Amino acid sequence: MIIIGGQGPHRWHDYHSERVIIDLLLLGTPIADIAHSTGAGEEMIRFRLRELVGHLTHHYFEDLSREGWLSGILTDDVTGIWTRRYGFIRLQQTIKSATRYNQPLSVVFLDLDGFKLVNDQHGHAAGDRLLRQAATLWRAKIRDSDFICRWGGDEFLIVLPCASYEAAAAFAERLKAETALELAFSVGVAEWHAGELPEALIHRADQAMYADKRSRQVPGRHNHEKSPSAAKPRVIGCNQERRLTNFRP
Repeated sequence: MIIIGGQGPHRWHDYHSERVIIDLLLLGTPIADIAHSTGAGEEMIRFRLRELVGHLTHHYFEDLSREGWLSGILTDDVTGIWTRRYGFIRLQQTIKSATRYNQPLSVVFLDLDGFKLVNDQHGHAAGDRLLRQAATLWRAKIRDSDFICRWGGDEFLIVLPCASYEAAAAFAERLKAETALELAFSVGVAEWHAGELPEALIHRADQAMYADKRSRQVPGRHNHEKSPSAAKPRVIGCNQERRLTNFRP
């Protein structure tokens, strides 16, 4: 049973002229019956139900995290953003969705340059302050559908659903141009390839990040992975509010 507020059972309405969402109550009603009574396609209804359950699950776990029930599992103690463990779970879920609906997906891997020197010379308190600053600034730049997690040490991962390589690379460049940190940072971008495991996707982004770090002094060089799909944008089957092609936070 899913209860979402509204005026009566089995009432549906359009949202932004194309979205069908639950208005009050679904209680054991077959999807075929809902599709017949509302005129919406069964696949659309299934998609909206999965989306709704995902949002409810996300907010439920966030509430548990705020109350301390899942401290250290979902939320990183230093930065307040998601942990690597939970970020990886969410990436797996996002890849499943991209596979099913033939949507693009890109990731941005970030690493603070010279972070070890900060810890060595100024202490871990200074390092933690820098990590919190970076996490706060980067989290403010992403959409509601995106997410960021601390991957480990001074490394961060941003996942961008419905984002082509070109859009993600442009977003990464804006991060570098608009983020005011005491340290420089290196960035790697990779677009998911159909059938690719999440570990392989992250590895490519990580390698692109190291290429950026090594080539920092080479003028005019683009420091992102060049994927086969980079020749043309690929934003397929995404709702308008979730597209990133022209995204600017």
